[in-house]
Amino acid sequence: MVIAASLIGCGGGSEALHREVNPWIGTGGHGHTYPGATSPFGMVQLSPDTRLEGWDGCGGYHDTDSLIYGFSHTHLQGTGVSDYGDILVMPCTQYRQGDSWRDKYKSAFRKSTERGHAGYYGVHLDDHGVLAELTTTPRVGIHRYTLDEPDTLTWIVDLEHRDELVHYSMKPRGTRMLVGHRVSQNWAEEQHVYFAMAFDHDFEWGDQLGEITRVDTLEDGSLVQEMSMVPVFVADFGVLSELNVHVGLSFCDIEGAIQNLETEVDGFDFDRHRAACEAQWDDQLCRIAIEGGTQDERTTFYTALYHATTVPNVASDVDGRYRGTDLRVHQLEQGQGEHYSVFSLWDTYRALHPLLAWIEPNRTRDMVHTMLRMYEDGGQLPVWELAANYTGCMIGYHSVPVIVDAEQWGIEGWDAEVALEAMVQAADSMHLGLDAYAELGYIPSDHEHESVSKTLEYAFDDACIARYASAHDRPDLASRFAKRAASWKNLAHPETGFIQAKRQGAWVEGFDPREVNFNFTEANGWQYLFAPVHDVAGQRDILGGDEGYLARLTALFEAPIQTTGRVQPDITGLIGQYAHGNEPSHHVAYLATYSGDPGATAERVSALCRDMYANTPDGLCGNEDCGQMSAWFVWSALGMYPVEPGSGEVVLGTPMFNRAVVLPDGASHPTDIRARGLNDRAKFITGLRWHDATGTSSPVLSRSFIPVQDLASGGTLELLMAPKPSNTFGVAESDRPTSAWQATGFVAVPSVSAPRTFQEDATTLELGHLESGTTLEWSADGGATWRVYSA
Repeated sequence: MVIAASLIGCGGGSEALHREVNPWIGTGGHGHTYPGATSPFGMVQLSPDTRLEGWDGCGGYHDTDSLIYGFSHTHLQGTGVSDYGDILVMPCTQYRQGDSWRDKYKSAFRKSTERGHAGYYGVHLDDHGVLAELTTTPRVGIHRYTLDEPDTLTWIVDLEHRDELVHYSMKPRGTRMLVGHRVSQNWAEEQHVYFAMAFDHDFEWGDQLGEITRVDTLEDGSLVQEMSMVPVFVADFGVLSELNVHVGLSFCDIEGAIQNLETEVDGFDFDRHRAACEAQWDDQLCRIAIEGGTQDERTTFYTALYHATTVPNVASDVDGRYRGTDLRVHQLEQGQGEHYSVFSLWDTYRALHPLLAWIEPNRTRDMVHTMLRMYEDGGQLPVWELAANYTGCMIGYHSVPVIVDAEQWGIEGWDAEVALEAMVQAADSMHLGLDAYAELGYIPSDHEHESVSKTLEYAFDDACIARYASAHDRPDLASRFAKRAASWKNLAHPETGFIQAKRQGAWVEGFDPREVNFNFTEANGWQYLFAPVHDVAGQRDILGGDEGYLARLTALFEAPIQTTGRVQPDITGLIGQYAHGNEPSHHVAYLATYSGDPGATAERVSALCRDMYANTPDGLCGNEDCGQMSAWFVWSALGMYPVEPGSGEVVLGTPMFNRAVVLPDGASHPTDIRARGLNDRAKFITGLRWHDATGTSSPVLSRSFIPVQDLASGGTLELLMAPKPSNTFGVAESDRPTSAWQATGFVAVPSVSAPRTFQEDATTLELGHLESGTTLEWSADGGATWRVYSA
């Protein structure tokens, strides 16, 4: 098969893919994204700050706002917790009335004056009569401010902006550079940011500003005012028409910021630096070239790919120094690549990291090295790491599937023994319910909050450890963690089929699968029902085989849309009780394929792509979550999804585009995906052919999955599309994706049905077991004597 050069060479200037990106997607609703400028995986995210607080201000910006407080240099991409927003600056020609400096220097702006795409942001500051333009290099924020007419310009630096300030400094170096640092406390307990600002005009240093904090009137009528110094600094530039500013960052020290600045930018030429950043994005986005689709679909796709390649962020300086999870500065060895930060792994292990393993294998290797350094420096693998801090947020030890999945994609280069040691340390840490999980095989609800979700997430991670141990000749660990991976069955109710909480061995009474409570993480019983992706076959057996499994999936999507219990803002994008706005649901639309119904998968995925994503500010139905929401769309638009990271397979769905060419960084051969006969009606895959990179072609195949090694090696995937599902495609057991967990020696624990309290001298208990016909014995005297239980 011949692949068109125009598609492969799209990064060479023939297509301006950076203009296909709409960075306002996700800035409305609850997407929590930012519209400003950044470089691929860059340390700097230079963006306007329009909102100071509130859940929808987590990204620092919301599309409905009309005031800009300034431009800060770090932002999180779509998280549900606020942090970053470091080193806020604002060019001022006048001050508003206000008690605080932020109210004095802020400016109104009109949405009609905002412009932006990948690598560039611009807006007119109406109160100051200034056109602000932003672009970046990986470690430097680049500003240009053009005044409507020559005027006196004051430069504001607000080090107090955003989270709680622990300590700070700022001082001039000559008349064209300011340097300083900021250590803050918020989600990240101790976040270090150092900066160096270079200007193309001389300034007069105005030092630190003050605010009136107390006003009294004395008996004689005289006014007494108290003024306190605040961490807001000022430099005056006199009358000018344009100001160019370069701001280098470092997480290590001021000298690192200066070196980053001097290495990555040379000369004040905003247009040249902007063009260089846009070219970086053209190259990055050209990892996947597409043909077909509407303009809105193309924009939605390339914006999703953009969001998915803004995180994790480079966190090492140009000289290889980085701040470790022990909060000390370390030096990378030659050839170790970059160090990274911002690992939202409960979200991103599902789709973002598998996507990066495919299109960014070299960065993925660096990210795995980063995770292992975090273990060596700080004693544990990252769970939700931010700015070298363990935030204590979210659950599981999902560095594990990222590492295991990377190896499935053929990525290597780290010490496998250290990796396995780090995995076992995470799994054997006796905290967050792991003590009970290891002892009992599940976490009781009275022992640890979110007990059901933690049991399920731990079981999946243990399956990944078992796989990795087996691949690296550690049968002892493979056997131990294989048994632990089956622990999800200990919470599977044999009568309801749901995965439910237990307290002191008994089922918690009054279970309602729609109830949002503290037994689940940001979800309810419906949304965590299909969590054991490593053992779909085992769950299918519990639910009554293919027919029962498919019926339960249908019931999920057709259930009443209302949830009960506590309010959980993350549960959005509801179709029945399926919640696309939060990660536990993301794989569920693909599960019908495991029971031989890929047509149902195609219907659901097509509807989700159409209804949950749009080329509008509220075009994301939930938090972006550091690229996960967008990575789901990228995978699904290509016609596939990694339901079980680490399994070595991706499951087919339905493609959005007639053709997509995936050219990973450093790859010898691209993967060319061609949807033959695709149109609005013909969305069902009825067969496929695989042409590998050597020219060998397969016959038409009926399998509904693709091995990741085929995708990593490159070739051409022909998908044969039709208006109706096939009677043979993906139907036979051998043509379905594999998910069946074998755990020799595992026996599910018995279950107890009993009232939580009772008034009489005695009450009735019922024993049960997941496997019908199992003989149960019971003892009432501490195990001295045992009796066979009969219902």
